[in-house]
Amino acid sequence: MERYPAFRNNKIISWNVDSAEFTAINNKIYMWINNKEGVIINEFLKKNYPLLKIDEYTVNFVRLFEDIPWPYISLSWNLDCYIEWLRKELPNNLRVILNFSGGKDSIAAAKVLSKITKDVVLIYSHVTYLESSKNIDFVEKAAKSLGLKVIVLEADRNIMRNMLLKGMPFRGNRWCTFMKVKPIKKVIKELKDYVKADGERMTEALKRFKRLGMSSKKPRPFDGGRVRPIYPLTLIDVVKMVRDIGLVHDDYLKGLPRVACTFCPYKSLREFDGSEWREVEDPGLIEEAIKASYRRFDYEIPWEDFIERHLWRFSPKLANTIYRMQNILMRRNDLERIKSDRVNDLFRSLWTETIPKPRIVNVEEGFYWLLKVLKSVFKKASKEFELANSVESVMGPSL
Repeated sequence: MERYPAFRNNKIISWNVDSAEFTAINNKIYMWINNKEGVIINEFLKKNYPLLKIDEYTVNFVRLFEDIPWPYISLSWNLDCYIEWLRKELPNNLRVILNFSGGKDSIAAAKVLSKITKDVVLIYSHVTYLESSKNIDFVEKAAKSLGLKVIVLEADRNIMRNMLLKGMPFRGNRWCTFMKVKPIKKVIKELKDYVKADGERMTEALKRFKRLGMSSKKPRPFDGGRVRPIYPLTLIDVVKMVRDIGLVHDDYLKGLPRVACTFCPYKSLREFDGSEWREVEDPGLIEEAIKASYRRFDYEIPWEDFIERHLWRFSPKLANTIYRMQNILMRRNDLERIKSDRVNDLFRSLWTETIPKPRIVNVEEGFYWLLKVLKSVFKKASKEFELANSVESVMGPSL
């Protein structure tokens, strides 16, 4: 994921990344051994990068950890100027349906679109059982604040319950996404005269950059079939926009980097603080689903550790390896440690501290600089993937 700046006294004090079971703060990378404490792992990466090797256990680190730097610039510090540019790039009289989650990017996309056209419909799909109902309340509050219509949908309750009784979704088998998207597709079919829109940004992930920006020479927020109103913007652009309109989700104020389902397999261990069991409507069902995963797959982990560390988020082989790595790191008292409270404070500062003024550029100039940086990052990441694959071919598949 892209780096998140942390602020204090009107300055950037660190750049932070959360990815899988890892958090990076500047050049230090930590692996979470429980939801309160992480242990530095840099020494295990120096000679084995792009693999993480702790004693005899190895994982393909580049498949789990993505760190995307970006220049601290703003393309929409003056929102009116950005709207003026965007209006020239979009057809007149657009009718738009926006896939809406209540996260920072969808809030920013909704705000921008509301300035372009009066006919914007937000569509939110609630992931039954896995997601807190507080998200429905927030989405409805956001829509009202923005003066926009919102359609609230829900994943089929019976199918969701049956799926959960077979086990939880995990990384690489995120069947919950299909359940979320299914009702959205039905509504989109009915709203034939509306153009689809989303809150994607090209700097969020390298796969997204490859799809949205890699081959572009200039920003194109409309391709004839879909509107991407904020795709050239930086993280600081959307953060400022969301803060300016006062629609900051509570998850951000807890120190979480994203708004996601309460039991999302792509969360890191530090994002589970125990409150998740109180947030969902049927915690008993979730526990039964985790038990189903535990019984169904070959997890070589004691049940108490399996549920406490939320290792259902990974495939059995990867979970078993991560578990053993965590246990080794627990015994290493000589290694630097970090508390989740500190990391939460760093991520929270993005939403509570004064934003240091970035370099303000127009859209075309900003797009040029972002392309330049991200192409370099993509090239480096591609080499690391290639190296990881070559190592795997010699050593056998790594996790």
